[in-house]
Amino acid sequence: MNRNKPLGFWEIVSWLVLLALIGFLIAWQEAHMDREMIMGHLALAEQHVKDGAVIVERQRGLIAELWRDGHETLRAAELLATLVETQRAHIADRDRLQRELAAYDAQGQ
Repeated sequence: MNRNKPLGFWEIVSWLVLLALIGFLIAWQEAHMDREMIMGHLALAEQHVKDGAVIVERQRGLIAELWRDGHETLRAAELLATLVETQRAHIADRDRLQRELAAYDAQGQ
């Protein structure tokens, strides 16, 4: 093929179709994780929920100790609010993955 010659109409169409197909396959793969991948993500999400619960309880204990000893607790309470919100996100992610796994299994894939 002569590199200096412009591509013809059908060559351009062929390349565009190929690029569209590659884009479709990438999007499909991202939207349809296989069971093993879902299980891996779920295990990680469950660990995040478990670790997050420990961190939230530790922060609550620190706030109680600060309060009991007469110290200011505003910043510690603000941090706790952030930790609780993060924990909610971890729980939501875990729950979403559990639903995705159940849907995957129900489809018999």
